[in-house]
Amino acid sequence: MKYKQIWLLLLIFSTGYAQQRTNDTLELETWKDLLAENRITQLEYNQQEARVKYQQRQKEMLVQNQNNTAVINGGGTASISGTVNAVDPENILISLCTGNVYNCVGTTTDQFGAYTFTNLAVNSYLVVANDNYDDYLNAIWAITGTEPCFNNCPTDADNQIVLADGEARVGVDLDLTVGASISGTVLSGATPVEGNYVSLRNTPGQQYLGNAYTDASGNYSFKGIPDDDYYLLLQSPDDIYIDAMWSSTGTVQCYDCNPDVDSTISLAPAEIRSGVDFNLTIGATLTGQLTDQDTLAGVETLSVQLYDTAELPSYWYFYTQFDGSGNYTVSGIPTGSYKAYLEPQYDSGNVYIPEVYNNIQCNACTTLVYNGAGDTLNLVNGATMPNIDFALEVGASISGFIVDNNNIFLPLTQYGRIMLFNDSNRFLASEIVYGTDFDPAATGEYKVGGLIPGMYFVQGGDVGRQFYQRELFENIACPWSGCDRGGGGDPVVLGDGEQRLGVNFLLNYGGKITGTVTDALTGLPADDTYSEYVQFYDSNGAVAGGGVIEEDGSYISARALPPGDYSVRTGSMFNGVFISPYVMEKYDPAGNIDCPGVSCDLTAGNVTVTAYDPLDPTPEDSATVTGIDFALSTGFSFSGTITELGSADPIADVHVLVYNDMGQFANWATTDAAGAFTVHGLPAGTYYALTNNGSNLPFMGLNQTAAGGWIDILFNGIPCPGSACDVTTGDAIVLGAANRGTTVPVFDFTMVAGGTIAGQVRNFDSQLPASGVEVNVYNSSGDSYGSYVSDSNGYFLTVGFPEGTYYLTTANNGALLDGMYGGGYCINQNCNPLDASPIVIVGDQSVVGADFELRPDYIFRAGLE
Repeated sequence: MKYKQIWLLLLIFSTGYAQQRTNDTLELETWKDLLAENRITQLEYNQQEARVKYQQRQKEMLVQNQNNTAVINGGGTASISGTVNAVDPENILISLCTGNVYNCVGTTTDQFGAYTFTNLAVNSYLVVANDNYDDYLNAIWAITGTEPCFNNCPTDADNQIVLADGEARVGVDLDLTVGASISGTVLSGATPVEGNYVSLRNTPGQQYLGNAYTDASGNYSFKGIPDDDYYLLLQSPDDIYIDAMWSSTGTVQCYDCNPDVDSTISLAPAEIRSGVDFNLTIGATLTGQLTDQDTLAGVETLSVQLYDTAELPSYWYFYTQFDGSGNYTVSGIPTGSYKAYLEPQYDSGNVYIPEVYNNIQCNACTTLVYNGAGDTLNLVNGATMPNIDFALEVGASISGFIVDNNNIFLPLTQYGRIMLFNDSNRFLASEIVYGTDFDPAATGEYKVGGLIPGMYFVQGGDVGRQFYQRELFENIACPWSGCDRGGGGDPVVLGDGEQRLGVNFLLNYGGKITGTVTDALTGLPADDTYSEYVQFYDSNGAVAGGGVIEEDGSYISARALPPGDYSVRTGSMFNGVFISPYVMEKYDPAGNIDCPGVSCDLTAGNVTVTAYDPLDPTPEDSATVTGIDFALSTGFSFSGTITELGSADPIADVHVLVYNDMGQFANWATTDAAGAFTVHGLPAGTYYALTNNGSNLPFMGLNQTAAGGWIDILFNGIPCPGSACDVTTGDAIVLGAANRGTTVPVFDFTMVAGGTIAGQVRNFDSQLPASGVEVNVYNSSGDSYGSYVSDSNGYFLTVGFPEGTYYLTTANNGALLDGMYGGGYCINQNCNPLDASPIVIVGDQSVVGADFELRPDYIFRAGLE
């Protein structure tokens, strides 16, 4: 018996599906941008990625179950025929495709393995054997012979069959090889689980490869699989079962699980692996209704999210099923204690204020539940908790248009993107604005609703596919990889239920920069992980944009730049990501200049960008500066170990910041679990090293995660509390010819524990945590002992300080009125920090509860001063 199998990216024919997939891709790009710019946490990204990928899989499977509606351009007189050579050549699906392996029509072979496609027009074609119900490896015809492939067959010129008018191409033969198979049974207790899908992934890249549905007996099967290492998941968020992964030790409950040696299935060629069985557990179920509090009409523009208070971090994704009247069901939930909250569904036009259950309105609801807000729901496997209802209020909104500034009546042709941030610089919402290429009647209008009263900052631009500059409202540049939304934008202050109109974006054209980053010795890409950056600096030395280095070593500006002269350098001073072990460089036409950290002049631009001109015959080419290339060389390095003075215990997660002889930041490293570190990518020269537990990191987009209680020191053993000292007073570390080809020099540090200060910064009005606020610490002489940035939940923690008396003030992006600890304002740092309430540290004690409640700066930020 053949079991129904569904595979990704096979015969996709629906224009509607293609549009939906583009929407999902754009949403995922939004979350990737926010992660790259450190505006969301890795946990938040993982949760959103899980949701988007689930949506994509559901749409893919829906389309693949539909009939093939693609039309290969017929009406011609050409034909293609051939023979399939296989153990059993009859009834094998052969697909004829144009352009790629997704736009295809199919036929089956006769008893001799023969097939024919007729009435073909002049075109270029592909012939693919991709019957996923048979035992054979999928394959694609090539002039060099049959090329086996799996899931998505890559194509090149050798695979193309170019037909002339009336041509009868014969001998397009395929030799098929029997593949491996995996089969098993899915039960819940002793009961077969029917109609669920088992997902197949490979372990080298954890790539999603396809699904096999279970039959009435719970049986499933994958066939025609190449020899490789695989693992299997059952993770449908809309069924009643807890998501799971197969393991030789038994079914493991998890979502989007990471495979280990016990869950890896290593297949030999043509191996038949049976008995790969699952036993699933029925999870808890949550039900209720979302309604409009005034009309009692059902609401389905928000989804119900669950936060497990005992599991940090939590990667579970739960799907909200609605019935059309606002009644919802969330199922397959593991036993646990949860907080329930609402989150607007992407691109849903939601107008209702989200809530944490029970009746706590919010826009950044995750922050509230992470801090304990809301009723706790104790859920038990196999049981249903009903009547978890939400009565929702229509909120305030912000709306306007995103249009071309050259013609304010002309919307963008492709996509625009609106992003909304609160006064703590926290991302709240995103909306894609469709252009005229997708909707001829598009006007560029957008609306973000469901907002509580407060202060907001709005960002608008394209999605990087056109040549518009990104900006903050109102008409303020907001470069990719260097934009502080709350630091320069004009605030939009909303009252209760206010519908604010006219928050418009008139986008200006800019230009782009492109090039390659390679290894100077090998000529190969310097990085193949899609995690490194190139940055652009304006004449003030400020970050004006950036781009991601692709796996092939190429890069291009993520967003268009204003016309002007720029410095281009490798690495990112936004988040401290450098291309180890290479020396970072600044581009120069006469020969690139070593530029680790900020040790070169970034104000002297030598790359001139011109704006896109739609009247130019080749506008994209004219507005793109090409050939800004880098061939990077490895530099010198040094290593060491950081231990506790007196015990020799290693200290992990301490940063080592390195400065040149001018006191300019050059590079950094962080100690591992053994206390070891290595700093790479340094040119020959004299350097100074300083430990840093998180104070005053030189990266705009990188805040500390958790400071340690250690007193920072300069090498060699010179106290430098809070990293606030003249680095050139330390002992010099000299790197040069004497180190070349020898063992990496070693410089060790020993540290002692000090006292720490911890607290939380909150918005006085909303009582929401205020993230991104700097808490400045001063000693009894008024000397700075560093700044400590509040995290996404408003918490801050200092490094270790010697015994003494300390004073605290705040400095934020301007949306809140800064203050002194204990009371009193400190606007624009115009205050005496010694007027704050003193905090006394005795020995190495930890002082907690040093909290701030800052009032929103409605007057000054609204320009009414």
